[in-house]
Amino acid sequence: MVEMERFCSLSAFDKLGGNKGSIDGAEFFSEWKVRNSLSDIAYKGPKFTWCNNRKGNKRIYERIDKGLASPLCYSVFPYSGIKHFPIQCSDHAPIIFDTGFFEPHKRKSFRMEAWAFEYEDSLRLLKQEWFLHDRGSPVTKLSRKLRRTRYVFKNWTLAKRKSWNEKWSEFDERLEAELEKKFSGHIKNRHDRNLIIGLKRADSSWTFDKQKLAGIFDDHFKEIYGVNTSRGTFQHFTRKEVRTAVFQLGSTKLPGPDGIPALFYQKF
Repeated sequence: MVEMERFCSLSAFDKLGGNKGSIDGAEFFSEWKVRNSLSDIAYKGPKFTWCNNRKGNKRIYERIDKGLASPLCYSVFPYSGIKHFPIQCSDHAPIIFDTGFFEPHKRKSFRMEAWAFEYEDSLRLLKQEWFLHDRGSPVTKLSRKLRRTRYVFKNWTLAKRKSWNEKWSEFDERLEAELEKKFSGHIKNRHDRNLIIGLKRADSSWTFDKQKLAGIFDDHFKEIYGVNTSRGTFQHFTRKEVRTAVFQLGSTKLPGPDGIPALFYQKF
């Protein structure tokens, strides 16, 4: 990061009051920035960082103090930014470079919850959207149906929660904290018990090498799911096999990235 002062206020938008004519050397400074692949670092706070502390029409504000960063800097600190503080004890405002200033808020992904399937009006909405006619390949049809029903279900769920007049975000945070406090020890013990440190081969010999363990798992599941190793392709599943697999899933088990649990597919 480079801090400059004389040539920083290159734009009329970075100055309030005084002469807004061109600055000597501004063109040279702009060329230097381009030549070194430097760009202004984004900021938050008051716009101007300098004031001449005069009164009336002679008062001038400028954004003189700024930060410049190279692409390497942004690759190492992608969420970096500058915080501008008010001008108080000096004619310059203090500014602070923060590597995590603009870190995005991680939204909690939406998941279909089992309680909503107990309401007839929610099921009616889902059926209405699910059985609409869609054009395209089977995969395209399924994708459109899932996207549409998920959107409708999400809106219905949010409206229902709002009608109960509860602060669900606070409730979820308290519940998550209580569950973590109560079951953290149990989860750790379960994790330790489930840790696989060795496997027995078909010839009754044991292996404890991590890479060889992965190969044993790979061969095992290739055999289960019918991978043809000579062609590298999967065998086709029948409709009956897919239905059996879906109904063997726990209906309220943790859903996948799309937030749709097995209960949804078992009902529709």
